[in-house]
Amino acid sequence: MDEHLISDILYGPAQSLGGSGLSDENLVRVAAEEYARQDFCVVRHWLLLDVLLPEAEQSQLEREGLRATVLYAHSVVHHSSTNMGVTKGLISGYESESYGWLFRADDTTYILAGPGGRKYVSLPAINALRDHVG
Repeated sequence: MDEHLISDILYGPAQSLGGSGLSDENLVRVAAEEYARQDFCVVRHWLLLDVLLPEAEQSQLEREGLRATVLYAHSVVHHSSTNMGVTKGLISGYESESYGWLFRADDTTYILAGPGGRKYVSLPAINALRDHVG
């Protein structure tokens, strides 16, 4: 069951979105200057996942100033806390802010590079993806 949920997230249809068109090197350089005092992460092959939550959980998130959207990135180009990329994907916490090709969650600014997508997913699907990514 989990494999089917994960497969639908990763390979099912999604609304196409575009991130920054800058090269990885330029994005890391610009982000290091702009976000020198905070964590940032440059990602590629990403999806914004709008999580369909029960009403009580949705209300709790809203009270905390968060949105029920998480970022899944298959490719991490650079993470400021490790000074390198990571080999397997990452999934963020819930969105605190986003604009253009920037997504903020977990006190980290994620820079969305290149093409990506957006889709609605169920809570069980997100939990399966979290377990898979680890």
